[in-house]
Amino acid sequence: MHEVLILNAKHPRRSVHSSTKLKSLHLKRLSLEMPLVKRKSIKIQDSLKNSRKTKFLSRTKQHTSNYGLELCSEGVGGTYFVKDGKKSKYYAVFKPVDEEPGAAHNPKNVLQYPLLPPGGGAIREVAAYLLDRNFAGVPETYLIDGILDPRLSYPSGQPLFPKTGSIQRFKTNTGDASLMGYTRFLVEEVHRIGILDIRLYNLDRSCENLLVQKKSSGQFHLIPIDHSYILPDTLSNAWFDWLYWPQAKVHFSKESLAYIARLNIEEDVKILQGLGFKEQTMVNLGITTWFLKEAAVNGWNLYEIGKFISGTSADIGKKVRNGNRNDEVRGAGTEWRYI
Repeated sequence: MHEVLILNAKHPRRSVHSSTKLKSLHLKRLSLEMPLVKRKSIKIQDSLKNSRKTKFLSRTKQHTSNYGLELCSEGVGGTYFVKDGKKSKYYAVFKPVDEEPGAAHNPKNVLQYPLLPPGGGAIREVAAYLLDRNFAGVPETYLIDGILDPRLSYPSGQPLFPKTGSIQRFKTNTGDASLMGYTRFLVEEVHRIGILDIRLYNLDRSCENLLVQKKSSGQFHLIPIDHSYILPDTLSNAWFDWLYWPQAKVHFSKESLAYIARLNIEEDVKILQGLGFKEQTMVNLGITTWFLKEAAVNGWNLYEIGKFISGTSADIGKKVRNGNRNDEVRGAGTEWRYI
């Protein structure tokens, strides 16, 4: 059971205590008490339900067979571009489960202690796409199996075997956000990324994980990628590079506030449940989404929300449990508590 003190940012004394299982987070007991989907070996189980998905997965395998893969030189895990037969053009990005940072067959082997245990990155990549619902623009991402290519990383002297992992549609870009000044990015673009990161409690939103597209209008569009380190079991150590951008201190637009208000925690939980996530992960998603909704409706901006829940000693549970008034972020008069 999770004991909850329902927050009232404007009137803390009106907070209501409840011992119902996350009742204050609008997670009905039915949602969390349904039998969880047992986590089997990662396989595509619903490809026939979506013709777009089926076509994408089919073409990915065709392109892999016809044109091969190319190892991405960036990053700390096994990430491969699926070629499309055109010079310097790519169709998709494949990340094998057994080549994630810290995994046995990681071809780079430069990260001994990853932020989260290896093996769960692929399913988290898919979760980011499904939970985003094309708001922040996470590229189309699915699970795929049966990828066989000699350029993948295999144990020396052993026969090749087909691999399973995440497959993401490739997006043309001019580079990542670290290659240009953040002042070029529109406020709404930054806010959409930030809202996604708060919900998913992203542990690794660096500039390198934001691709940049230049539109015909001359404006720059941000594309969030690399979501292997989201939805952790413990709500601490989130990291957002955008936290230090001036756009984060601008108040949310009416459109962003409307989107936040429409977020349905119960529907999001069902998505994670269908992917086989742990109950604690679903609880955490409920906490972060609910916190985002309450903070936004009470006038907090993205910086204030991100500052409150991020950092090496964040532990959002402890912060709100202790009833600390975060003068550093909001100033006196606003108090959040959670137990």
